[in-house]
Amino acid sequence: LRFFAYYPWTDQNRSDKAITVTQAAAAEKVSIGYKMSGDPSKHIDLMHWMGPRNTTENTVNVELGHSLARLKFQARMQLYSPGTRIEVTNIEIGQAVSEGTLNISPSGDRINAVWNLNSTSKTSLAMTQANVMSSGRYLTGEYGSVLESDESDMLVIPQNVVGMDLKVTAVLD
Repeated sequence: LRFFAYYPWTDQNRSDKAITVTQAAAAEKVSIGYKMSGDPSKHIDLMHWMGPRNTTENTVNVELGHSLARLKFQARMQLYSPGTRIEVTNIEIGQAVSEGTLNISPSGDRINAVWNLNSTSKTSLAMTQANVMSSGRYLTGEYGSVLESDESDMLVIPQNVVGMDLKVTAVLD
């Protein structure tokens, strides 16, 4: 007997689900399909866990691990004079792979979690003031300071960034 958990739970009977789960019982393998929206504010913090086989314990501790990569953005303005303020209004990543399958399987005492990407499924991911950077959570600051915000991070399927386009739009004051 082996235990498996994932978050968030998704009704597998819905046709519009962003997460699909399939299990190969004989192989003790679980696959989680994930489809990203172009709007990062709708990305779900996908988490997973697979427990030990044939445990003799009465309880099983579940410690979910993050399945997606977190992109954190920082900016530093140096080309303008002191006192100049900057407000990043849009961060867009083009040509990001938007679909993949996370295959989870045991290997000895370890659990392997490997992403298989659908390289033909690409999208542009845009953080704007209208979605995740609303309510003052966007990047803003003055000359020489590092602009960063935990609220304007993106959760994405782990992938190589070579070949992606990055576009940043900002307003100088």
